[in-house]
Amino acid sequence: MKNPKTLIIFLVNFLLATLFPLFLLAQKKFELGVKFDALTLPVNFGTFIEDGPGYYDIQAKGNITQAAYIDFTYWPLKNWGISLGAGVHSFRREIEYSIPDPSHFTEDTVFYRHDEFKAVGQGPAAALHYRNNRIRVNAGLMINDLSKIEYPYRSSVSSVTIFNPPDVLATVQIEEESAGHGYFIGGNLFQMDFSYEILHNLFCTIGFETALSSGKYYLYTTKISGFTYNTSPEVQLLNDFKMSNAYSAFTVGVRYGVGFGKYGQETQ
Repeated sequence: MKNPKTLIIFLVNFLLATLFPLFLLAQKKFELGVKFDALTLPVNFGTFIEDGPGYYDIQAKGNITQAAYIDFTYWPLKNWGISLGAGVHSFRREIEYSIPDPSHFTEDTVFYRHDEFKAVGQGPAAALHYRNNRIRVNAGLMINDLSKIEYPYRSSVSSVTIFNPPDVLATVQIEEESAGHGYFIGGNLFQMDFSYEILHNLFCTIGFETALSSGKYYLYTTKISGFTYNTSPEVQLLNDFKMSNAYSAFTVGVRYGVGFGKYGQETQ
């Protein structure tokens, strides 16, 4: 999808112009809903991987972001419905590390890095809904097209060596690769949430979402090797850190829905 914004506008206009009146004419069991996830809390399971001894502390995390959705739900049965809509979802991660002077003679920092990876996902969403009095459960899929992707592109090898001629006291080398290639997350999102009606038509929602990936990509890798004042005087692997395109998160938000026709009577 080369232009996800155009797709979303077309989808919403199509639903408003075509499906809306059709649903009103057919049994009048129809609902317009708006949902806002104020907190999207990444789990980071399988996202950040350290395959080395982890000598240096590399701080990595997925940041809290937000998402918003609009959908149209048709209830062919009293308790079961299907929906079609669209959503916008932001994603953000960051990586930070600070490598001190490996000789330990000073407190100077010889390498410092703070990188951010950002993107916005947009696309259509479909779901199956179940309702019973004040409780609702739904599960569905969001087709996620990424835009506004921001990440550092880097492919470098850096090193520092501390001498006390003719001896080498310490050395550290960092091999770093950072190239998002658009694979900020590993594909479309499977989403599931639980809702409870706290006021008339206003729901509090708690959910879970995960990327459906057809393959694993490493967006960022850092390999650190060498030896320092307190390790054996021979080159060894100190860190082998990777950030993958895996993504999972818990969500907390609110949803407001307006029913039409026989909808209000059917839900009593």
